[in-house]
Parts: sequence; structure tokens; C-alpha cells
Amino acid sequence: MHLLLEFKRSDIEVVATFTETRPGNVAIFPDGRIFISMQPLDNPMYRVIELALLKNEWVRVYLSTLFFPC
Repeated sequence: MHLLLEFKRSDIEVVATFTETRPGNVAIFPDGRIFISMQPLDNPMYRVIELALLKNEWVRVYLSTLFFPC
């Protein structure tokens, strides 16, 4: 199944910036959850993180390295 979405520039919002490592790929699930893989060349502590909206503020949820070993 392929889903094509069209966005206007006004629809796009920056929800996170990174200084320690670079993001690789971003995946937005249909329920709105946002997952980001981290650039492996930077040797990140976590390979995948989730961004979550908590009390009107975006926070990073670090997924266990047991499931995503570096």
C-alpha cells in the first residue's frame, strides 16, 4: 500500500533539533507517532528514538538498546 500526502509549507513544523548526532530517516505513523533513526556513522548511543508530545512539549523517548543494539 502506498500513501501519497501533499503538504503546504505552512503545514510543516520543526519539532526537534539535534546537536550530538544527525538523524537518518524519519517515519511518521498513521497514529501520529514519530520515529527517527540516528546516523550510524556518528556511532550514536541509540539507533532509533521516538519523539513524543508531552504536556504540549516535544520530548525524545530513547528506545532500549536491547531491541536496537548499536
